[in-house]
This record gives sequence, C-alpha cells and structure tokens, in this order.
Amino acid sequence: MTCRTLISGMLLVACGFLASQASADTFHPVPARRLVEKYGVDKLVFVKRATFQSSHYYTDFIDGCKFFGTDLCVLDLKSGNLTSLLPEQIKTGLIGRIDVSFDAKRVVFDWKADDHSGFHLWEINVDGSGLRQLTFPPADERETSRRYHRFRDKPHHWVRYPEKYPVDFGVYGHWSDDMHPCYLPDGGIAFVSTRCRHGILCDGADILTTSVLCRIDADGGNMQKLTNSPVSEANPTIMGDGRILYTRWEYVDKGDVCVKCLWAVGIEGTASAEVYGNDIAMPPSMVHGRQVPGHPNLFVMTGAPHCPQTGVGTIIRVDTNKDIRSADAMTLMTPETEIDAEGWFKHPWQMENKDGDPRYSKGLGPHFADPYPLDPETLIMVCQPDRDKMWKRPDGYGIYLREGPGRYTEIFRMAGTSCWTPIPLKRRCVPPLRVTPLDSDVAGKRLAGVPLAVCVVADVYYGMAGVERGEVKHIRINEQVPRPWAARRRWDYHSFHQQHSQGSATNLGLKVQWGIVPVEKDGSAR
Repeated sequence: MTCRTLISGMLLVACGFLASQASADTFHPVPARRLVEKYGVDKLVFVKRATFQSSHYYTDFIDGCKFFGTDLCVLDLKSGNLTSLLPEQIKTGLIGRIDVSFDAKRVVFDWKADDHSGFHLWEINVDGSGLRQLTFPPADERETSRRYHRFRDKPHHWVRYPEKYPVDFGVYGHWSDDMHPCYLPDGGIAFVSTRCRHGILCDGADILTTSVLCRIDADGGNMQKLTNSPVSEANPTIMGDGRILYTRWEYVDKGDVCVKCLWAVGIEGTASAEVYGNDIAMPPSMVHGRQVPGHPNLFVMTGAPHCPQTGVGTIIRVDTNKDIRSADAMTLMTPETEIDAEGWFKHPWQMENKDGDPRYSKGLGPHFADPYPLDPETLIMVCQPDRDKMWKRPDGYGIYLREGPGRYTEIFRMAGTSCWTPIPLKRRCVPPLRVTPLDSDVAGKRLAGVPLAVCVVADVYYGMAGVERGEVKHIRINEQVPRPWAARRRWDYHSFHQQHSQGSATNLGLKVQWGIVPVEKDGSAR
C-alpha cells in the first residue's frame, strides 16, 4: 500500500482544456471527497495499463497489445492510498476490462499472459486473496493457431496493408479470447469470446476476428454461447431489470463501418431487443454502455470512431423515452469532442483555430471513455485531456469526475501509464432474474439441422413511411450468417467479396432465406 501525493482539486474548463502529463502519481482529494460525501463511494477499482494501440475499436486483442505490464488497483478516496491486488507474476501480462460483484467482494477481469496467447477470465477477492482462473484455452488451441495464423514470418505489419501502415509488433495468432466480463444476477458471468471462430465480413483473410456474447457459471463451468453475430459484440453490463446491455455490430442492410449500437438480451440468450441506434450512423461505434441508476430510460456510452483507435471518443447520454432511431435521443455530455464523421475526431477548438480544416486534429484530444454514471449528470470516466496529444498516448488517461458540461475534475493519474475502467467498490442491489423458459417443443425441432426459435414482430409498419396499413401481406425471413475461419480467402487477403445465396450485388453478407410468413391485420407477424 502506497500513499500518493495529494494535490488540490483542479477544474478543467472547456475553453482551455489543457493539462500537463504528471511525472508522479497524483491524487486530488477535493473531487474524491465529493464522491465519498455525496455518493457514498469510498473506493474505486481500476485497471493500470498503457493505452492499447489498436487499429479498430474492436481490435484491442488483435493488434492493440503493444505495451505489456498491468495491475488491478484499489484507490481509497478518503486517504489517497493505492492497493495492488495482483501477484507479481500476473503484472507482467495485460488486463483489458473488469467488473465488480454485486456484493463488492470480488473483481472479475480478462487477462493475457503474453503476445503468444489469448485473453481469459480470472477472478480475485478485493483484499487480494482467492485469485483463480475461470476460463482456459480449448484443447485444440495450438492446432487452431497453427492452421489459421497468417504472416507467421512477417511479425512487423499492420492488419491489412503492411506496406502502408507498418507497426513494430505482431498481430493476432487466432487464439481463443474471453474478454469484457460482467457479473450476472444469477451468479454467472457474461463475456464476449472469439470461440465462435468467425471472421469480420469485410476481411476475406480473417485476420480480423469476431467476438460474440457468452456466459459461464460462477465456477467457470457450463460455458454457453448466447448470440451468433456475423460481426463483433462487446462490453456487456447489467441493466436494472436484469437484462444484459451490450454493443452489437451488424451488416444487415447497413454500411460496413457504422451501426455498432446498444442491444439487450436475457441472461439465457433469449428476447433480444434493440435499446438504441439500430440505424444511427454517427457515432459509428456506441461502446461502454451503462444504464443510469434509477432511470430505466437513461443510458450513457462512449461514442467512438470505427478506426483507428481503442474505443475512445466522446461521452453521450441516451434517453430511450425519445425515438430510439433518432439523434434527438442523444445528449453530448463532453462537447469538447464530437464524432460526426468517419473516422477520427472533431473538436470545436480545431474548427476555430485551423480555418475549419478537419484534417488538423486527426487523432488529437481530448478523448473520453469508460463512463460510469452516478446520476443523470454525474459520472466517473477516464480522460486524456490534452488537445495536443494523440489518442494512443500510452500514459495519457487518468480518472476524472464529470459533474456537468466542461466540469471535469481529475481524481487520479498514474505516472508512466494510464488508468482504465474505474468502478466504485460499493455494494449494489442484485437485479431481478428475468428468465424466459425454453419451449421444449420448439427447441427440439430442427430446420436444415439448425434449432428453431420463436421470433415476433410487433408492427411491421413502424418506420415505413408512405406504406398504408393492410398493404404488407407477407415478410421474408432472412438470416445474415457468420463466416467461419475455415471459409477464409487464402489467395487474396485484400479481398472483401464473398459468395452469396442471394443478393449477389452486395459485398458484405451471406444471407440465407428461411421462409415467408403472413402479416396479421394489426401489423404483427410471428
């Protein structure tokens, strides 16, 4: 346990928004005291590691792991004391994201040992005892990596175009990766995993890899795949009603870099439903979603570009009492940074000072991520505040308290590295269990070898301007199917194209037609 230097609280005003990088760990007692007195938050747990150097928002585990060295830390907000939870042999690896159990006694995290292995889930008690591994590589891990890992003899390259974007570290070896853990109300843990062995559809060589939503029991057993997305999913958290909130990306009749939006699903994988943004193009990526406590209609998220970056951008609040397919539902909580184009970032200071040339800022700051809401206006977040620093600065991100537009106060910063995923170490109410029992008659049937499910459309006319009720007689049921690694195009790793069962004029989706069903008079279909 080490007592850090105490420095008076600092208010970062939006018009200035400049901060020097600290040469020593710094703790600011004034904003910390506000968290203690107003919200009863005595401690924060967070990840210590350098910023991922990722090529896309979803490729932290593929090409972002350049700087190894990590820790899981508890910050005492009353004293400024910092406690390390991990043994020394674990600190040589990397932690991605974490979650705190509802009783605030345990922390679950994803950990990667080195650059020749994947992330897997671990758990530890908040006093540093009881460290245990929950998920392990499959038995065929080594053979799978040997079969699918490309460019084995070219360790220095960017994902797609090594001649254009060289980097000085390698890329994904097609390991299994279990990441972004989240405690469930029934005691289990949700996470995303590459065990599906799907490729991102725009990358014919499957260097880019998909992660889908999974779950395990508390002891790590009974692993189940909850979704079957053709492209990546990320950042599960638990809503107040017990459902899993997560980021879902899809290409279903959409552009290939946009519409990574917020969805919800039951803890057993049923009743999937859009929460917000299924046809909102900007920001392209809606990540780190969390529900505001006590407000079932309010959510916060990080709005991020598609690439190149690690899921940093601006913080947005969403009101789902408004049209969930309209930008009217979004409120920009950090107006110093906007994401209204693909890619990079836009800043008001840049537009004022550089004659409106958006190329000036490129990856410059400020940058925000990892919002944890305490009420509709107040949240804990991480921030790289300096407008002259790049998003990928390894030591750029500290822990901040946001209390209003432009009112961002640094709480803690570590020298030589960054802080990520700050979460209050505070007991929470366990949400209710929402379990949708399986229909054994449906579950026991197969169509072309695939288990059946019941799908319901409440009103097919919703959003169909100019179409009168009664005009639609049937709807066609299509599935955009994932592409397994085994279907990769080995002969041309630049190729986007795939084969299709229908819609051959498109590039990015293999769609299977399962059938046609009638539409009822009220617009519903089943």
